[in-house]
Amino acid sequence: MVIKKFKRRFKEHFDEVLRTKRGLRSIAIGFAIGTFITILPTPGFNILLGLLIILIFPKVSKYALFTAFFVFNGIVKTPIYIGAIYFGKLILNDGFKIIWDGSILNTTMMLSKPFIIGILILDAIITVLSYHAAYHTVKIYRRRLKDKHEN
Repeated sequence: MVIKKFKRRFKEHFDEVLRTKRGLRSIAIGFAIGTFITILPTPGFNILLGLLIILIFPKVSKYALFTAFFVFNGIVKTPIYIGAIYFGKLILNDGFKIIWDGSILNTTMMLSKPFIIGILILDAIITVLSYHAAYHTVKIYRRRLKDKHEN
């Protein structure tokens, strides 16, 4: 029941993004910025950051920015965060073994540097990919819509 409601709301929101009169770049940049913001490990500040971006840059598509918040929810971000730790450890040549010695502070300190490095790099990569995905998705959608109206 909850999943159906979520899917319906997501589809409505996604359709709104595709139908907006904004240009392709505005939508793609909005989605990419939303992706970057939502993947950052700043719980609670993501929406405030998104609103601030919209106020500073009014040409950015607000619908696309907030659609990225729906796409990259907690379920999607969890594997990204775990991958960021391992990716950071790979970059730092720190090995893949995570040692739990019972001390939360020690474990947090041990994982924070690889996590920060990994999440910033993965976030940048995912942001670039999301820009291109949004750009081409809207382009294809608009082309199909145009072809449909011409026939």
